[in-house]
Amino acid sequence: MSASTATGDAPVASERRPGTALVVLAAVEARRLARHPVFLVGVAAYVLLLLDLLVLTRQRELWQLTDSVTFSIALCLGIGGFIAMNRLAGATRDSDAVVAVPAGETTQTWALCLACLLPLAIAGAGAVAVALVYVADPASYQEVPGRVDAGAHIAYLAAAWLSALGGPLLGVTVARWWRWPTAGLVGAVGLIVWSFLGIGPTLLAIDLVHLSAPYTILITGPTEGELYVLGGNLGWRLPYVAGLCALAAIAAALHGAHGEARRRLLRVLAVVAAVTVTCLVLSAVTGPDLVRLR
Repeated sequence: MSASTATGDAPVASERRPGTALVVLAAVEARRLARHPVFLVGVAAYVLLLLDLLVLTRQRELWQLTDSVTFSIALCLGIGGFIAMNRLAGATRDSDAVVAVPAGETTQTWALCLACLLPLAIAGAGAVAVALVYVADPASYQEVPGRVDAGAHIAYLAAAWLSALGGPLLGVTVARWWRWPTAGLVGAVGLIVWSFLGIGPTLLAIDLVHLSAPYTILITGPTEGELYVLGGNLGWRLPYVAGLCALAAIAAALHGAHGEARRRLLRVLAVVAAVTVTCLVLSAVTGPDLVRLR
């Protein structure tokens, strides 16, 4: 009888299949994320914002409701998840729970990426709550100005939902490639600046500016009394945002890959990058132009 069997301990890494080790590590990382203070603050802020939107203030302008929901996802779960996963990925080697399941860097990275599904699930639960409130009483919400069709509206919300995945994935990527102390802070600030550059209509001579940002809004009004429906095809922007998520995960996994595995990842990265850029271009050239409502 082996020592591990006699003591009831889990099998060592050599006795585990690679897929089993990945699942175990992913569960470990998800639990670490669920206990991280920054992530907990982000989740709490997200819940409070949703309660305010749906129960307390009861926002009656549909476009303001959806913009507020997407902003709360991007800020609380996207940026909050970015910071938390960046910290966790940087400290992975020091985790006793992870050391108990020895694995290569690539497996550890994919486990961290799978843990990023946790904020995505939380964002999805909030989005379902918003949808249920709207479906229960749609007549009480005013329609989106500019006659934004339902398909574009759904694509807009779905892309915002993916920001809860993309932010944490990028946090893992930055932790893998940038080892200097303030890399996470610089990355978070960069994400925020990139997003806000695409909000004001004065910056939208080219739709690529706001469509390329990981977070954007549907309608904006830079001064009182003005409203603009931002340009671009939101349907094509959805696969673009999904492509950004995939690129972040692949780039993170590349750090520990060697030989044929690295070459395979580079080929996949090139294909995903080409598809992602194509979707971005299509979202800019096939959608409507910027429209001023008033």
